[in-house]
Amino acid sequence: MITINNYSTRWAEIDFEQLPSPLQKGHGLTVSALENGAAAYRSNATVARVVDSYLEKLNAYLREHPEVVKGASKPASKAASKPAAKPAAAKKPAAAKKPAAKKAAAPKPASRPASKPAAKPKQMEIPLNEVQRVEMIPLEISFIRRYASMHGKVKTRKQLLTLLSSLQKAMLEKRIRKSSPYASEVMQVQEQLSAAVNRMGEAAEISIAAASLERYRSIASSKRISESVALLKRYLLLHGRPGVQERAEKLAAAIKKAVKQQKVAKDDPYAQRLEAAYKSLTSYLEKQSEVPAIASGELNGMLGLVGKKAVARSSTSYAASPAAIKGETLASRELLRMEFETIGLRGRFRELIGDPSVGFTAMVF
Repeated sequence: MITINNYSTRWAEIDFEQLPSPLQKGHGLTVSALENGAAAYRSNATVARVVDSYLEKLNAYLREHPEVVKGASKPASKAASKPAAKPAAAKKPAAAKKPAAKKAAAPKPASRPASKPAAKPKQMEIPLNEVQRVEMIPLEISFIRRYASMHGKVKTRKQLLTLLSSLQKAMLEKRIRKSSPYASEVMQVQEQLSAAVNRMGEAAEISIAAASLERYRSIASSKRISESVALLKRYLLLHGRPGVQERAEKLAAAIKKAVKQQKVAKDDPYAQRLEAAYKSLTSYLEKQSEVPAIASGELNGMLGLVGKKAVARSSTSYAASPAAIKGETLASRELLRMEFETIGLRGRFRELIGDPSVGFTAMVF
């Protein structure tokens, strides 16, 4: 029986991907309700009623579908039946032909064990010592990197819960799948976070086992943002902003150096956009333009690299807007067409208020 008191330790036993969507959503709500010593559950009658109803339906579903519980008897019997069939088949030929049967049967037992652990060795064969340049870091690697970076640092229970909740949400939304080459490491991180949250008080120093830490760090360093994409992201922070001469000089020098050292080749898919950015910086530094700016078509392509929405053809950045510079009132249509540099807010607050622009200030009570 899963209750509100043991939910934090028991939910890891359930394969939520096999559960109906309402129960998956109920899990997310329950995890949030149990944060900070189940403060929301104990202080809000509506939340408590919804969570209790979810637990009642969850227990009823698990009674009817015990196979969704990890390590249940059904999967175990399947695993046991396969090896049992093989020895039986191997004994028959052994009785019929003494030496020949053993030789003929030898390849079959060898092939059967190889097929069972194939998933784990496949993960280990990934060349982690070779850094692969990518446009965007895969989500599972991002989570593993965040967890590994906690080693040796004092973290609060809330910080661990935030990371755990984000990881579970990504798994429920299937943004991290079982087919991922790092699925076992992600599950291990989830279990370790859950165990730490259940054991710790308000804060504790995070300690990860040496073998696991080495594996996590190898995965975290296996992929890096490509040089061209990294430089374009730096340019986007300057686009349309006045008074950024020093940063523009450093970026222009970095682009020139990357091309000279062949870190950005001519056949790089973003070579043309990087060239446009470099020309924009040069024009700005030579006082030919008030701000670093490029055509909206090129800008749309760059914004796609960082997951920002493309801008309309007639759009303008906030800093480059004449009305904004003069301090005049902006028309609502002009405001809607603008692009703003955001602070990169993440987690639950982003879900609540979105990603505010730079300069945003809030007080949370």
